[in-house]
Amino acid sequence: MHRYLPMTEEDKREMLDAIGVRSVGELFSDIPEKVRFKGDYRIKKAKSETALLKELSELAGKNANLKEYASFLGRGFTTTIFQRSWTM
Repeated sequence: MHRYLPMTEEDKREMLDAIGVRSVGELFSDIPEKVRFKGDYRIKKAKSETALLKELSELAGKNANLKEYASFLGRGFTTTIFQRSWTM
């Protein structure tokens, strides 16, 4: 069993039985063959949790943040006066 995908073969069988199909292939049988993805996914080799956290931290460090940039979201809206477009 995978750490993050704890589905066993028995779990898979129960789910397929619950929706009335015999296999995952049958589940997707309504999708025309010509539009199904048949290639390999370009997924990077698995990393350790420590290496992944380091990479993601470096990537997140490239984002703008409130410690370096001012945020004007929501400013000026609270004192705005709106004119009604109808009369009572």
